[in-house]
Amino acid sequence: MKVLYYYYFIFYSRIYKQSDPYFFATTSLSVTTGLFITYMMDLFYVQFNCKFIENKTIHLSIYGVIFIINLWYFLQKRNGITVVKEKPKFFNHNGISVFVAITFALLSISFPFWMADYLMYVIENCN
Repeated sequence: MKVLYYYYFIFYSRIYKQSDPYFFATTSLSVTTGLFITYMMDLFYVQFNCKFIENKTIHLSIYGVIFIINLWYFLQKRNGITVVKEKPKFFNHNGISVFVAITFALLSISFPFWMADYLMYVIENCN
């Protein structure tokens, strides 16, 4: 999480140049993590039960909990500043870290566009 936060911070401070990159990095990390968790949860639920989750408030609750935890951890406790100073990397390799951060963000953001079709396919071919 710290590596993803750091690279989201770099994006919002150097490339996109937001006034508060700490808040935008926290929000982006919360959204992409929430998307990843909820769509993976949907995928496993459909795989094992051959139907969609009927109560969608579970998704909103997950987004809310993730956002509150990230706000508390990175902004309230000021760990975001510490993470940026540490410059964390996966396996001490900048290239791997950038690849993982970009892949995670793109994959998480792409889920709403194709996952519903895939889940329908899984349900139609369910035994």
